[in-house]
Order: sequence, then C-alpha cells, then structure tokens
Amino acid sequence: MSADAQAVRRDRQDFLTQARFSEDRRLLPHQIQQAIFAVERARSLNASETGTGKYLVALAMRRLIEHEAGHRLKCLYTSPKTALGPFEQEFINHDYRTFVLRHGNDVIPADVDTVLVANSAMLVTHRDQLRGWGPLLAVLDEASAFKNATAARTKAVYGDALDGAGGIIDKVPFVLAMSGTLAPAHNGELYPHLRALAPTALIDERGRIMRRHVFEKIFCVFGARRVAGGREVQIIVGSRNSSLLRKQIDPFVTHVTLREIAPTLPPERHEVVRIAREDVKLDELTAIAGIEDAEIRSDVETLTAAIRDGLVPEPDIDREMTRLMEMIGGGTALAHLRRAYGLAKLPYVEDVAMSRRGKASKGAPTLVFNTYRLTGDRLETLLCEQDVVVGRIHGGTSVAERNAVVSGIQDGSVEVAVLQIDAAGSALNLQAANRIIMLEPSWTPGANHQAVARAVRIGQCNPVLISWPTVRHSIDEAVMRVLRRKQDGLTELWRVAS
Repeated sequence: MSADAQAVRRDRQDFLTQARFSEDRRLLPHQIQQAIFAVERARSLNASETGTGKYLVALAMRRLIEHEAGHRLKCLYTSPKTALGPFEQEFINHDYRTFVLRHGNDVIPADVDTVLVANSAMLVTHRDQLRGWGPLLAVLDEASAFKNATAARTKAVYGDALDGAGGIIDKVPFVLAMSGTLAPAHNGELYPHLRALAPTALIDERGRIMRRHVFEKIFCVFGARRVAGGREVQIIVGSRNSSLLRKQIDPFVTHVTLREIAPTLPPERHEVVRIAREDVKLDELTAIAGIEDAEIRSDVETLTAAIRDGLVPEPDIDREMTRLMEMIGGGTALAHLRRAYGLAKLPYVEDVAMSRRGKASKGAPTLVFNTYRLTGDRLETLLCEQDVVVGRIHGGTSVAERNAVVSGIQDGSVEVAVLQIDAAGSALNLQAANRIIMLEPSWTPGANHQAVARAVRIGQCNPVLISWPTVRHSIDEAVMRVLRRKQDGLTELWRVAS
C-alpha cells in the first residue's frame, strides 16, 4: 500500500472512530475496518455472522462516503420489515429526508435523499422508478433474498443478465450486499452476487467471466428430483471445490464471526439439559400432538425404536435418516415425532419460567424458540395458567402484534417470549433477554445461530445462558448430532478459506 493510500486509510479510521450514532453508539474496531473495506471495494459482500453489527457498518459506510464527498447522497436501503424501523429512526435522528416504499402506487418525492424498501416485491414493482431516482449507494440487507438467479426480485436488482445492466444497481457506484449466511444451501446461490458485484472473481483460465452453467458445473453438485407427473429434473444438491471458490472471492468479501469478536461481547454458555426418556409416554404424546392415524402412530413408534436401538448412526445420519423414513412412510412421521417430544419438554420450560420470577431475573425475559405451532400454543396456555406474561411471535403474528412483543421484551413487561424460529429467528434485537431455551431447534445450524443471536449480539450487557433440552434416546439426540456435524463442516469451510 502506498504512503498516500495509508494516509487515506488513517483519515478514514480517525473519522469513523469519532462517529456517533443514535443512543451515542460508537463503532467497534471490526466495524470500522468493514466500513472502510466496503468503501475501498465500492461493490462488495459482507458475510458476517448475525449479531456482529452489520447494521452499523451499513450506516457508517454512508457517513464515510458523504464525509469525503462533502455533501449528502441519495441512498437506497432494502431490508426485512423488522429492520425498517431501526434504519428509518436512525435516518430521522440525523435529519435525512426519508421515504419508505410500501405500496405499488407509491411515488418517491423529489426532495428525498433516502429510500427504504419495505419488501422485495416493491423492488420489482418500482424497478424503473428506483433506477431513475439514481441512488449513489445501495445497501442490500439480508442479501440472501437475491440468491435465486431466476427470481424476479434478483433480476430487478442485478439486471436480467445478472451483470448489473438494466438493474437497480446499474449506475450505482457503491453497493454493499449483507447476509449472515452468504451461501446457506450451496455455492450456486453465490453466483448472482458475484456476477453483479465482483465479476473479476469469476474469471476462468481463459480470462473470461464464467457463465452460470459453467460456474455451477465447477462449484456445485447436481442430483435428480422427481416432480409432478413423475418427471425427474436435475437440481443443485450440494457444493464442491469450495476452498477454491473462497480463495477467488476473498478479496471481495468481508466476514467476521461472533467468536472473533468475543472479547467485546458478554459470556455465552450453552448447556444440554438431559430429560429422562422414562418420563415421556409416547402414546399420550401422540394423542396430544393430534396423531390420530394408526399407521402414522405405528411409524412414529418404529422410528423411536430405531433411534433408541442405534439404527441412525453417525457420521451418515442424514442419509440413514432419509432411508429409514422412506422405509416407514416418509417425513410426516418424523415431524409428528419431533412435535411429540417438543411437548414432552414443556414442563422443563415451565420450571425455568417459574424459577426466574424472583428479583434476580426482574426485567430479563426468557426467549423460547420452537418449530411447531402446536407446541407454542400448548406452552402459551401452560404459562398463562401460571399467570406468566407471555409474548408470542409465529407465522400468523401481525406486524403490530410483533412490534408489541418486541417492545415488551425490551422493556421487561414480557416474562417469556415464545418465538417460532422461522418467524422470529432473524432481524430482531432482543438484548434485554439473557436466557434462551432452544425447545425445538431447526435442522439448520444457521437458523439456530440466528435465533441465539437475537440476544447474543452487540449491545448485550449480561452473560447469556442457552439451554438445549434433550430427551434421552430420542429424535432430539439425532437432531443434536446432525447440528454438531453440520456446524463442524461450516467451521472447517471458513477455516480453510481463511
């Protein structure tokens, strides 16, 4: 790096070190470096884990660009609905003229310098209007929404050919795509981002930018899938040559893990709580879970015995589980079994909730993450009967109800929040809570990690205890083995890349 470049970087570091945001928040060292990285690269990706503060990085990037330009810029921010409020409030606090695109007939006012997009459908509807408005910075929060190369929302942002041409970012000099899981399923989901933002990362041995089918041939694994009519189609089922890909994209991607910034966060402790299987009566549970079909009940019992007798071994547990489920009737039985065991763990949650009603836990809610709606219904009823103040977020929760629950968690009026992982596992800041129970974890480590990061994140002031109640010799133990194996694989992937 030249002396001039070093001087510019020092000036940027000094400016960001002194920068203040709402509630007198300041940037941590890793956030300063990530903001500078984004400005230096102009177009880049941020794949940092949830809870590491990408939100402030996005704000800092704007402040830095405007500081060097000497005036305010037109900026476009796309984000989930749950993140709109914090972004909008931040801009209002700093006197930006802000407009939220919420409806298909909205027109951006002429004097606006900040546009927030309420959902990805608005990007498709307002593609031409946003291009004409001419932002100089575009921040794509939860950029995983644009991982599908054929989706209308992806083409609206990145252009029909995914090269930026004709897309919203076409003439935008600064673009930051942020996602806590850069490629959550397979390498193929990276292609739209790389083609639009970092095409030089896709140069092949002949010096040409890879087309999508070439990229997928090199970095993806295909498999057959049967669709309607009995027809088989080829789909991407996995990744390969990942270390090579990570090496190629490294100059364009910044990422940091919670482990790396652990010294700046409160202690986080995980515990597996063993629940004796003798305390679980499967016949009663299947009845409670609504399993009336005798064949399904038989399948559930067969699967239970198979797990108990060690017929679902490591390390090929996913494959063996699939084979076993095909033998006994498919995934329905597995879902019923998981739900039944989820119900078996409700007394444990009740005990924790009642034990935390003393002064020591005053104002520190308990977050309970579940998968199945019925489990949440039963738990809410159980706790309400004990006069516990319960907040609930699931797939059917309205925006107003959701906001009320979040406010109740943050101000301590909610004692226990029952949160469905798919509906509340991301884009929420719940630092007031310091106790988490993973009642029914997801099969996907990333989804569980996102859920835990609702509380274990920058701004948390207290140690956080995360409990994983597990019924002995049950599907719970199989799930935990799967999660450990998948997490080990992800950790190794990033270790190799680094």
